[in-house]
Amino acid sequence: TSSYVRSGVTYRREMYASHPDDVIVLRFTQSGGGRYTGSITLTGTHGEKPAAAESFGAALPNGLRYGAAVKARGSGGRVTVNGTRIDFAGCKDLTVVVTAGTNYAPDAAAGFRDPSLDPERLARTKVRAAVAESADALRRTHVADYRALYGRFGLSLGTSSAEQRELDTWERLHARSRDPEPDPELEAAYLQFGRYLMICGSRGSLPLGLQGLWLDGNDPDWMGD
Repeated sequence: TSSYVRSGVTYRREMYASHPDDVIVLRFTQSGGGRYTGSITLTGTHGEKPAAAESFGAALPNGLRYGAAVKARGSGGRVTVNGTRIDFAGCKDLTVVVTAGTNYAPDAAAGFRDPSLDPERLARTKVRAAVAESADALRRTHVADYRALYGRFGLSLGTSSAEQRELDTWERLHARSRDPEPDPELEAAYLQFGRYLMICGSRGSLPLGLQGLWLDGNDPDWMGD
C-alpha cells in the first residue's frame, strides 16, 4: 500500500496477489474529490502483439505456452475498450485485475506440458470472475486466506527508535544498510514480508524462483531455476 497527497486529495494504491482467485489486484482509491483518468495496455516482453485489450497468448521456443489477461472496473466514471487499450476516465476509484500462466504440468511422462490447457483462455476466465466481485470482497478473500498461514508465526526483535520510525520505508532501508545500529522492527517486518511473498506465490505449484520476483528482463542466470 502507498499513498500521497496532491492538490488536497489523498490518493491510495493497494496491490496484492490473491491465491484463492489466482490474480494480482491493483486497487486505486481517493478521498477529497479526486478522479482517475488514464489507460492500461497489456503487453508481453517477448515481442507479442496482443489482438485484444483483455489478453494475449504465445509460446516459448521450447513449446511452453503462456498467456496473460487484464480487466478493469471503476466507479463514478467510464471504463472502455479502445482496440488493444483499456481507457478509464473520471473514475472515483479503479480496480485492475491481472493474471498470467502457462501450460506447464509437473509430470515428466507428459513432457511437463498439459496440451489440454489454453493459458490465455484460462487467464481471461480468471480475471472476468475476479473483476465481477467487489473490491472489498476480493480483499477479504485474500486476507482470510493468507492470514490462516501468516498468523502461525510471530517475531519480536525489540523496539526501534523514534527516529527510525519517522523514516519512510525507502529511507529506512538505506539507513539500515549504512548504519551498524540495528532497526529491530524493520528487520522483523522484512522477515514477515518475505513470508507474505512466499505464502502468496508458492502454494499448490512450484516454489518461487531464486530471482524471479526481482528480475527486470528475460535472461535470468540459470534460466531462473
